[in-house]
Amino acid sequence: MYFLVVALALYLFVYVVPDLIGVYYSFTDLTKYGSDESFVGLANYKAIFSRGENCLKLIGNTLTFTLFTTLLKTLPAFALLLLNSLPRRDFFRGVVFAPAILSFLVTGLIFKSFLHPDTGFLNQCLRAVGLGALAKGWLISTEWALFSCVCVDTWRGTGYLMTIMIAGLLLKSLARKIDSLSPRFAVVGTASNGISALEMVEKTLPDILVTDIRMPVMELYIRESYAREITLGSLARRFNVNEGYASRIFRKYKNDSPLHYLLTLRVNAAKKLLGSQRKLSIKQVSLSVGYEDQCYFSRLFRNMTGMNLSEYRGSFTKEGAGR
Repeated sequence: MYFLVVALALYLFVYVVPDLIGVYYSFTDLTKYGSDESFVGLANYKAIFSRGENCLKLIGNTLTFTLFTTLLKTLPAFALLLLNSLPRRDFFRGVVFAPAILSFLVTGLIFKSFLHPDTGFLNQCLRAVGLGALAKGWLISTEWALFSCVCVDTWRGTGYLMTIMIAGLLLKSLARKIDSLSPRFAVVGTASNGISALEMVEKTLPDILVTDIRMPVMELYIRESYAREITLGSLARRFNVNEGYASRIFRKYKNDSPLHYLLTLRVNAAKKLLGSQRKLSIKQVSLSVGYEDQCYFSRLFRNMTGMNLSEYRGSFTKEGAGR
């Protein structure tokens, strides 16, 4: 809770306190031209709603601005949210969101130049194509100023509203997935790390296949590096697990131990070399698959195939002669 103190204090100081001060000043006659103030009660509110003032028109303009900007920002944002099959959907969403990162000052300067009655880009384009009659004083005309402000605010705010909608949709979708999975979860105890948690689940629910996300990566590493010197200890150190855990979980993942899986890859690679690269010596074949001792590898090869390396190569020679 303590980490909220600074943020809450800043929010109160920047937003809440000025709002409360503004409410207090609304009951006084304070003006921008002086510092003297006196309490006048509801006189300011009475003046706002009196017919002789323009305040009602200002309130109407504000409500009109709020209504139209809300509708015009919501409809395209909602459309972009639903068009999941739209080609290059993320690109269009990025284009729509881009104006939201601009500050109000930058937006004001851009459209002050864009909508200038004499030198503005919009009016110059209209005049260039023979539509000078449509050139207006977009920001100075009482007829078009409100419309122009609505368009500018819609251009700037649509992307932000779209982002809020997407975030809400994702959270709702995630909540549904969690709700659908919740009956499958159960608390079986506490663990200090991921490995302990997996071991605990294995003991509590032995009928469930528990694997580690590192096992597919370990398999890929063995397949790509089978010609290197690999031991169970080196695998355990590389993937930050102990040897027993690595062997047990890999066996669940591949139904084979890491070292036997490595040996199978090496034997299969040696078979291909013996059959396709006749000029390679037995020593070179052994080195190619990660064994410096060709005699030792030949014994392992015999255990798996029933023939040593020389006999296996000889079988190809006999088949070729028989043909």
